[in-house]
Amino acid sequence: RTKKKYSNFELNVDWRWTKVLANSGVLVYIQQKDTVWPVCYQVQQKANAAGDIICMNGLWAKECKDSVKFTVPKMVASNEKPLGEWNSMKIICKNKTMKVWVNGVLQNSITGLTAWKGYIGFQNEGKPMEFRNLSIK
Repeated sequence: RTKKKYSNFELNVDWRWTKVLANSGVLVYIQQKDTVWPVCYQVQQKANAAGDIICMNGLWAKECKDSVKFTVPKMVASNEKPLGEWNSMKIICKNKTMKVWVNGVLQNSITGLTAWKGYIGFQNEGKPMEFRNLSIK
């Protein structure tokens, strides 16, 4: 995760799976304390689910309606590229809202976030992947 906390930011990152499609995510507004599954919002990079947002471990948004998994599904069909090709993700967080674009398509938008300042991190569930062009403004 980052060393400093962020609020009202734009994050851009490219990623690709190198051997097999698998599961990863961008963790937004990570709260103290550091744990394996922190209190945060997870923007999925999981194959065929990139753009879904999971409200994890007590965080909430108005669009969270599933009281079991706390997942806000992406708005349109998956537009991820095939294995080995680069995908891009843009996340804009501003004033208790979050919007997520995957490969230039708006995939999700949530409002009324219960946390709007925190660390940013990445998770991977053990399969080879690469990142490039990471920027935070």
